[in-house]
Amino acid sequence: MARHIKMVYYVGILLAVAMANGLTLEERFEELTNNFVEMKRILAIKDSRLEALELKVEQHGIDAKIKK
Repeated sequence: MARHIKMVYYVGILLAVAMANGLTLEERFEELTNNFVEMKRILAIKDSRLEALELKVEQHGIDAKIKK
């Protein structure tokens, strides 16, 4: 949920910047779409790193809690 709120916040900022730059609606939409895809890619990488870390913790029997 927090991730989604951050994404919406960043998209809003990007939209405001695009409007200030005088881009057309199509150009703004393309820019926002590209940025959204990039954010999803980065989040997928971070999720996989977190999963790998959690697995490592389990494998080594470390008594630790990782917040998601």
